[in-house]
Amino acid sequence: MKPQLYIFIAMIWCIKPASAQYEFISPAPGSKFHNPECTIIIRDGSLIDESTIRNPELFEVVGSESKTHVLDIKLADDGKTILLIPAQPFVVSEEVTVTIKKGIYKLSGEALNEYTFNFYTRPHRTIEAEQQFAAYRKKVLLEDFGVQEETGFDDPQEGNGPFTINVNINPAPGDLFYHHFSLLGYNIDQAQIMTSDGHFIFRHESQEKGLNFDLNRNGYLTSYNETTDAYDMFDSSFNTIQSFKAANGYITDIHDFLILPDGHSFLIGLDYQVIDMTVYDPDYSANATVVGAILQELDASQNVIFEWRSWDHIEITEALHETLFFGFIDYVHANSIDIDTDGNLLLSCRNLDQVIKIDRATGNFIWRLGGVKNEFTFLNDTLRFNYQHDARRIANGNITLYDNGNYHPVKASFAKEYRINEADMTVSKVWSYVHPFINGKPVRGFAMGNVQRLPNGNTLINWGSIYAGTSLGKGSPNLTEVDSLGNIVWEMTLDESKKGVIYRAHRYSWTPCARPSEKTLKASNITQSSVKLSWGHATNATGYTIYYKKVADSSWLTKSSPDNIKLLNDLAPGTKYQWFIQSKCDTNIIPLSTGSKVKKFETLPLRIENGVDIAVTCKVYPNPVNAWLTVSGLQEANVSLTIIDAAGCQVNAPVQNSDQQYQIDIRHLSPGCYFLSITSERFSKIEKVIVF
Repeated sequence: MKPQLYIFIAMIWCIKPASAQYEFISPAPGSKFHNPECTIIIRDGSLIDESTIRNPELFEVVGSESKTHVLDIKLADDGKTILLIPAQPFVVSEEVTVTIKKGIYKLSGEALNEYTFNFYTRPHRTIEAEQQFAAYRKKVLLEDFGVQEETGFDDPQEGNGPFTINVNINPAPGDLFYHHFSLLGYNIDQAQIMTSDGHFIFRHESQEKGLNFDLNRNGYLTSYNETTDAYDMFDSSFNTIQSFKAANGYITDIHDFLILPDGHSFLIGLDYQVIDMTVYDPDYSANATVVGAILQELDASQNVIFEWRSWDHIEITEALHETLFFGFIDYVHANSIDIDTDGNLLLSCRNLDQVIKIDRATGNFIWRLGGVKNEFTFLNDTLRFNYQHDARRIANGNITLYDNGNYHPVKASFAKEYRINEADMTVSKVWSYVHPFINGKPVRGFAMGNVQRLPNGNTLINWGSIYAGTSLGKGSPNLTEVDSLGNIVWEMTLDESKKGVIYRAHRYSWTPCARPSEKTLKASNITQSSVKLSWGHATNATGYTIYYKKVADSSWLTKSSPDNIKLLNDLAPGTKYQWFIQSKCDTNIIPLSTGSKVKKFETLPLRIENGVDIAVTCKVYPNPVNAWLTVSGLQEANVSLTIIDAAGCQVNAPVQNSDQQYQIDIRHLSPGCYFLSITSERFSKIEKVIVF
């Protein structure tokens, strides 16, 4: 069979969308190659009555080898998506049958349809195959990111990543966010925030984490952590507060990660499968390792509520530039995710020369732009684009991308802007920029790169891997900012001797009024009527507002604090409360992240003995005080009395006990506000004390 015919062969395991009875089902009915750890996702599209899914007998999941599975049944935070999480993984090479029985109801009162479907787990992998997958992954990273661990040059005096700002003529407002590393393993590996004049606001050096350093959609900073195979998220005080990994047994891909203000996040997973290539040519008997792309949406609790797999939608033969019988095929190579204006998903697939739009509800294609299965007519761009990166929908409704142009007749890279007409399925190139030749050669990034349209109309272009330091790329810039007419207004070149490159770069106007990091929020010394709230310092904060309320209430109460601690009094006993902290900043700073994550605490119940509340009998006096503080009326065993200063630190205060009356010596304390913590086996209380 001739190679040019491969493109027309349909994959025998390419699966059609889920049953019309349901909006979305994952794994797709009849689909193959699933990891044993996979979660089952069922979505009708309507709001579900959560009380009706609690009966485990309404769902049956049976593996042909692993038999009936016990399930953790959840309703995701959208109120529509049912998650079936097996208590034990499936086994390899088995058929799994899922049955949805009658008895599940929507909030409208309508019952869900009964439905049965099956899917198949992946074959067994030998240790040798797993080692081969790891080697192939390193090969892809080497080709795409230039990582050569065996080189390992140590050049600490140059570790700050030297650069030259070639042009600085009225660039757009804001600072540059990027990760700078070396193509050849020099000791340069830094996440950086830099002004247009070249001054660093932030710089973090690490060999394992920092790649794709960015300010994400929820106002937090994120970067990829190679050690944990996850994306880390940290606040503007640079505290790591959360990590995100691909679920269902997949490897977290390095190329992109989005997290939205509502906590939903999107990432790419990698899936290595050994495919029998006789499907494409019966005369060719060898297998090949093929990399599939997995797109996942996680809700705020990091449950997978959407999963799109290239195996179910895209044929291997669509990868025109891949050699199908080479033994390793990276046939999709997804490298950017974007949320379209209608809430659906845009995915850039480099090795398909294609940008695809995916229905976020169903997982079906809405359209495919470029590549073998292109559905659009290009009106004025005969080159089209290939091996592209960073497809983004911008404010004017158009799409920008970085056209690496590896397969253009003249190998130059472009920043491009397209107008997409989905009604008549046409696409027009409305703007394009190619850099003037440097030393007689075009500026070309064979991998990496991105394009950012800035609020003032300028465009920031990161040229990616430009063969820095070689004859092909000598003198080429790494970052260029141009105005709408293509005039260069800012440009930077990294030190060529270190083979420095940048995967992505962005410019943001970012003076955060930071929120306190979630991990620093603590509720302690909880009593029947009080609680001590504390939190970590937030960048640029000059004070804080504490919001709190009973869980059942709709309105928030507020208190102010100039520092990082606050005692709340007059709370109801035995009651659940919610709280969060909002930073106060100088009036000339525009808040980007205003409120911390909402936390909870519960006050202690009333301690009633012989009809009397113990808290009522406990008295603290005099208050204010300047010598001895008395605690009386506490008929309790194992009483502990502790004085705490306004910073939350325990201070020395001798205690004398006489017949359940306690005397605390505070004569040595400086005037100010303190807290008395009273605890026993059955009782606790915090009392505010003024020392004069």
